Amino acid sequence: MQFAQIGNSIINLEKICSAHYYPVMEDDTDKDRQLIIWLQNGETEHFYGDQADSVWALLGNACVLKMSMKQENNVVWLPQLTPDSKVIG
Repeated sequence: MQFAQIGNSIINLEKICSAHYYPVMEDDTDKDRQLIIWLQNGETEHFYGDQADSVWALLGNACVLKMSMKQENNVVWLPQLTPDSKVIG
């Protein structure tokens, strides 16, 4: 299993279903930069501001994720998921 320690959270990378990154919007506030990671057990992990940026970069650079996930339009999907199979809200 591949784990990543992010702040106080330890995430099993193999348990990630998807992640959605909301980038900086019109006003450059931390509230606009957030990352939500959906885990297979239904739980979510939320990251904001600089930490959201760092975690998003980590997900994009992790070899295990490059091999098992694809990234498009600020969303990372596991191969068995499609944009129609999850709700972003």
